[in-house]
Amino acid sequence: MRSAGDKYLQRQTDADIVSAATAVAALLDRPWQHALVVPACNENWQALQPMLTMCQSNNSLLILVLNEPANAPGQWQQCNQDLLKQLHRDFALQPLAPGAWLDSNSNFLLLEYLGQRALNSKFGVGLARKQGNDLAALLHREGLVNNEWIGNTDADAQLPDNYFSCALPALASAALHPYQYSQTGIEPEIYRATLAYDMRLEQYRLGLLQAGSRYAYTAHGSTLKVRAGDYAAAHGFPQRAAGEDFYLLNKLQKLGGVVQLASPPVQLQPRCSDRVPFGTGPAVSRLLEFPDLHQAPLLYNPLVFERLGALLQLLQSNHPDHWQAKAESAGLGEALGQLKPAALARHLAARWQDNDQYQTHLHNWFDAFRTLKTVQHFRRSGLGDLSLAQWLQQHGEASLPAGHGQALRAAGSLPTQPDRTSL
Repeated sequence: MRSAGDKYLQRQTDADIVSAATAVAALLDRPWQHALVVPACNENWQALQPMLTMCQSNNSLLILVLNEPANAPGQWQQCNQDLLKQLHRDFALQPLAPGAWLDSNSNFLLLEYLGQRALNSKFGVGLARKQGNDLAALLHREGLVNNEWIGNTDADAQLPDNYFSCALPALASAALHPYQYSQTGIEPEIYRATLAYDMRLEQYRLGLLQAGSRYAYTAHGSTLKVRAGDYAAAHGFPQRAAGEDFYLLNKLQKLGGVVQLASPPVQLQPRCSDRVPFGTGPAVSRLLEFPDLHQAPLLYNPLVFERLGALLQLLQSNHPDHWQAKAESAGLGEALGQLKPAALARHLAARWQDNDQYQTHLHNWFDAFRTLKTVQHFRRSGLGDLSLAQWLQQHGEASLPAGHGQALRAAGSLPTQPDRTSL
């Protein structure tokens, strides 16, 4: 695993990032304890200052990746340029490499991808996170950052006080902090729509857990910590405009696993967003287009996860030679067929006698991506999404993901239940 990671850092890391890491070694008189990577686009410095203060008090390095896509709106470009000027004015930034500066006394490292250095819009935040985490992994490998866990968050997040001191798993490849959404200063409509979409995410996680999937976690780049060596072994963040956290976690789950931390939550800021093609921000924007949030197609049909669980159980408990026949008899033949399992069936047939090996190979194949693909297949095959109103009528408020029904009720997003005692 270590050699695979070294190969990635040597061959697939941007030359300027390698140069920056080398230059840091010449400037630094003592290692940092931790590294925190924060991409920023169209943000202000006021939101970022608490993170820097936390890093300074914990002998930790803040790597800020100031970026924009090549087709960024003029307003974003102006905001980013204003922030860049402020950073050069407020910090004693020493150049490391093209687009990289360090103020070692302030524990602040800046990577800049603006103007002529703007990111290809196809790569977006995935490339921004990759550059920052690649640098953090290099700094750790060279002994310039002691802790092997690289923190990741977003510019508008508020980190808990114990962010750098909370207990981390001994063997896992990735860890996810709990999170919750702040209501302070947020328009009520945006807050309610964010809670509603988050309920969908939680329903998906719980549905996968119920189905027996090993990928039952919620991928949020703002709550993620990655182990440096495993991050490199997984070839880093994929260069994608969105979903970069989903695809990286999919790989890390197959290495050492993804663990949910028991710690105070990261506070996230609800907001509409068009900076990425999909994700929470765009989903909230779409929900706000509905005059009545209760009528928006929001929640998965629970039969989706029942069928997913049935398919997983079928694959786990039957010899590959019998998969297709068993699937056909259970009404799951089309769902299995769209995954094109023939090559896997041949591969697993030779491992049938070793159950641990069989299950590991099966779940590595039926990963987060194929799980999502299967869920989408069931949704297209007659199990469409339900609105809040439909869910409450068919299943009741008590069956909503734990905590979300109460939160939405408090935020005014659930309709008042009729008094059925008099009916």
